[in-house]
Amino acid sequence: MDPNNDIDWTNRSGGTPSPQTGPSGAFDGSYYMYTEASGSGTGYPNMEAIMYVQCIDPTQWTELGIAFAYHMYGSSMGTLSVDVSTDSGATWIEEWTLSGDQGNQWYEAYVNLSAYTSNISVRFQGITGTSFRSDMSVDLVRFIDFLISINSSKFFREIFAVELIFNFWR
Repeated sequence: MDPNNDIDWTNRSGGTPSPQTGPSGAFDGSYYMYTEASGSGTGYPNMEAIMYVQCIDPTQWTELGIAFAYHMYGSSMGTLSVDVSTDSGATWIEEWTLSGDQGNQWYEAYVNLSAYTSNISVRFQGITGTSFRSDMSVDLVRFIDFLISINSSKFFREIFAVELIFNFWR
């Protein structure tokens, strides 16, 4: 977690407290992380929540990627981003972003980080929308190896969970 957040990511089981926003439960297991957008001036609008992992060595994977589940349900949903820093957090490069209401369901995403060859930090940045109906959630975050294999002149991809680093809220 980032001490300079406007709001925090919160560990939660079950649904979020606000109606018509957030999930009813975790994607995997019992717990997930979410942003509570309630409270004008304290939870919205445009409040930033950051959680990150420092010092990931991409050379420990063949093709580094990050996979995660996300839930972005709410009529005034903000923006969720995955960013990478190569300079210990002084600057950030946006690698994945999504904005707006995505419906009341969990989705999975994969972000290819194989272009990085030296230590990186990875963060999830949530920015709330214009009302309390912008509780966003993240679950089952893992750094994985994304391997590409050749079989009879066909390319196919297999995803292997090599290391579970970021699933710290379990």
